[in-house]
Amino acid sequence: QYENGYNNRDKERNSRYSQEYVSSFINSEPIPGIEYEYNMMNMIAPNIPVEAINQTIAQLIGDKNMVISVSGPEKEGLVYPTEDELVAAINNVKSEKIEAYVEEVSNEPLIATPPTPGKIALVEKNEALDATVWTLQNGMKVILKTTDFKDDQIVMTGSSTGGYSQYAVQDPINARMMNNIITLGGVGNFSATHL
Repeated sequence: QYENGYNNRDKERNSRYSQEYVSSFINSEPIPGIEYEYNMMNMIAPNIPVEAINQTIAQLIGDKNMVISVSGPEKEGLVYPTEDELVAAINNVKSEKIEAYVEEVSNEPLIATPPTPGKIALVEKNEALDATVWTLQNGMKVILKTTDFKDDQIVMTGSSTGGYSQYAVQDPINARMMNNIITLGGVGNFSATHL
């Protein structure tokens, strides 16, 4: 987070500065700036052993500072878990032996069999957006726009006619949740965590 903020410090939003000024005024928090914070973290972080972090977390997580909250609509036929059931669920998790996360790195390609490349049928310049528009041979349009928002980021979005509006009437709940659920999934043999 600090490195990302440091690398993009020349593109920081005014709202971020405003929040820092408000916090300084209300809570007397200092405003050292991202350059100072980044350098300070690079000096401090390597000197904190992992064991110290794990020990502190173990002290913070306990039975005395835990809150279990359940919220939902009051609706006939809708049954929520009882307090005993919630406590039992927590105790079941505590009794499990949970393996520590191990990062898996794969050299497997994201797409096992790449699709046959298409061709660009038309290249146009959109002066209003200061963007280049490619029309592919299948009719899809690709809009390319260079920005200086972040030096190390490429953002891609896609859309199609219809989409949510085709399902909103007959299946509104699933239609609204579709985008959220898709982002939890993976691609091919890769889970969301791997990606």
